[in-house]
Amino acid sequence: MGCTDSKAAPAKTQKNAPPAKPEPAKPAAKKEEPKAAVIAPAPAAKELPKEAPPAAEQPKDAPKPLDAPQDPAAVIADPKQPAEEPKAEEPVPAGEPEAPAAAAEEVKAQEDADANPKDAEAVVEASTVEGPVTLRMVRLSTNCIAPWVVLDRCGIEHTIADVDLMGGETRNPEYLAMNPMHCVPTLSTGDFHLWESNAVMRFICNNYPAAQAFYPSDPEDIALTELALDFKQTMLAPNVSKVTYSTLGFGSFTEEEQAEARKKLSEGDDSVFAVIEKKFLNGRAFVGGDVTSVADLALVTGLKFLDIVDFEYPEAINAYIARVSAAVDLPKYYGGGGDGSYGVDAHFASVRAKQAAAAEAAAQPAAAEPNPADDAAAAEPNPTPAEETPAEEEPAAPAAPAVEEEAAKPEHKAAKPTAKTAAAVKKPATKATPKPVAKASAVKKPAAKK
Repeated sequence: MGCTDSKAAPAKTQKNAPPAKPEPAKPAAKKEEPKAAVIAPAPAAKELPKEAPPAAEQPKDAPKPLDAPQDPAAVIADPKQPAEEPKAEEPVPAGEPEAPAAAAEEVKAQEDADANPKDAEAVVEASTVEGPVTLRMVRLSTNCIAPWVVLDRCGIEHTIADVDLMGGETRNPEYLAMNPMHCVPTLSTGDFHLWESNAVMRFICNNYPAAQAFYPSDPEDIALTELALDFKQTMLAPNVSKVTYSTLGFGSFTEEEQAEARKKLSEGDDSVFAVIEKKFLNGRAFVGGDVTSVADLALVTGLKFLDIVDFEYPEAINAYIARVSAAVDLPKYYGGGGDGSYGVDAHFASVRAKQAAAAEAAAQPAAAEPNPADDAAAAEPNPTPAEETPAEEEPAAPAAPAVEEEAAKPEHKAAKPTAKTAAAVKKPATKATPKPVAKASAVKKPAAKK
C-alpha cells in the first residue's frame, strides 16, 4: 500500500511544486532494495546451490523474472526457468540452421548418385535431354564402339539399332533425313539427331551427369582431351585407313601411300605413336589423368583397327591399349556386345581366313602352269569337227577345175594326156598306193585303139 500511496500523493499535488521536492521518500524504497540486492549478486549463487528454497520462492513474483535476464547470473541461478524457456525459444533459432544443413545433405547425396549411377531411370531424369536414346550403329565398326561404351558403362538407358550398312540402309530417305552424311553412328533423342562418334560422346557427357566420369573437370585436362579427340580425326584415322582399307576391301591405296602412312604412324618424334606417348599420356595412365576418358576410347578404338594387318605397336602403346581395354571391358564390345551378334573380332577373323585362303591359292600357280594349255587343248576338239568336214570337201571341188584347166590348155594334143591325168587324179584320191600308175597305163590302150 505504501507504494500505491506514493503514487497517489504526487497525482494530487501536481500543481504544487514544493510538495514534490519532499519526495525523497523514494530513497527509502532504495533502502528496501538491498533485499533484492541479495539476490542480484548471483555469482554467489554458484557457490550456494543449497539455497534452492529461496530461489524457488522467486518465481512467485511475476516481475522478477523479467528483470532477471538483465543479469545472466540470475538466469543461471534459477534452474527451473532456463529449462522452460528453451522449449519455447529453441525451435526458432534451431530451425534456421537446420534448413541449409538438410539442403547440403541433399546436394551431396545427388552428387554421389551422379558420380556412381545405379538406377538408369534416375540418370535419365537428372539429364537435360528429353526422349529415349537410340544409337544407330554397325557392331563391326570401331567408330561405333566408343559412344556405345559410354552409354553402356554409365548405365544410361538406350536402344541399339543395328544398321544394314552393306545393304544400303544408310541411303534410305528415312535415314538420310536423320543423317545426310549416310554414316554410322547416329544418335537420336526424340527429334534430335547427331552423327560423328566424337560429337556423340561430347553430347552424352555434357547432358548426362553419369557420363561426366568420362570427361575431366580440370581445365588443362579438358583442353588435352579435346586435342586428343581432334588428333584422332586428323592424324590417326586417315593413316590407319590407308594401311587397313585395302585389306578390308573398303578401298585401294598404292604401296607408296601405305608405306608413307606406316611412317607417319610409327617413325619419328612427330609420329602418331610418339605424340600419344609423350604428349597425351606423358607418364600418366590415361589422357585425362588416372581415369579413362572419351579421349582414351577414341584413340584406342582407332589404334585397334590396325590389328587386321598385325601392326607392331611400341611397348608403351601396347601397354596403353591393354590398360584401356581392361578398364572398360573392350573385349565385350569387340565381341558384339555379348549377345552373339557379329562384331569386330568375328569380322577380323573372317578377313584373316580369306587372306590365308588367298595365300594358299597364290602358292599353287607354279604347279598348275600346264592347266591353261590343257584347257586350250580340251577346247579345240569342239570346233574341229565343223572345220574338218568343209576341209575335205573344199579340196575336192577346186581340184577338178584345176585339172580341167590344165587339160584344156593343150587342146592340140590327143586325148591321151587327158585320160592319163583324169585317171591319175581320180584314183590317187581313193587309194594312196602306187598301183594307180599301172592302171593308168591300162587306160592308155583303149585310147590308142581309137
